[in-house]
Amino acid sequence: MHVQWRVQYEPGTLKAIARKNGKIISTKTIQTAGEPARLELVPDRKILHADGKDLSFVTVRILDKYGNLVPDAANKLTVEITGEGVLAGMDNGYPASLESFKAPSHKAYNGLCLVIVQSKPQAGPIRVTIHSPGLPSGSVLLQSR
Repeated sequence: MHVQWRVQYEPGTLKAIARKNGKIISTKTIQTAGEPARLELVPDRKILHADGKDLSFVTVRILDKYGNLVPDAANKLTVEITGEGVLAGMDNGYPASLESFKAPSHKAYNGLCLVIVQSKPQAGPIRVTIHSPGLPSGSVLLQSR
């Protein structure tokens, strides 16, 4: 089920509390995001099989200085992969995007982008680095075994 309230926008904190029979069953708090300040890379897994076929899906998040996702960030992101991995694809989830899935650069959509890393047949480290103008680069280390 989906519950929705329409409220007038004001910057700050929004907290929703779900109750069932008077007992709190879920709480969600979101904070108004500031300007993009850094990149966060979150792989679905850090260990890949060194078979030339295994994949890791790395979510790139654009965050403000407090660690909040910047939901309207559309920064250009460029991926650099070194070591025993290659770029299998990159996408931002925007259904009308004309950017190639195989291109090493994409604009973020809603502050997010996805980088798909494929292992090579040799074992070793894989460093995934994302560059974006005006932001410090972000990176994550994967391992192919």
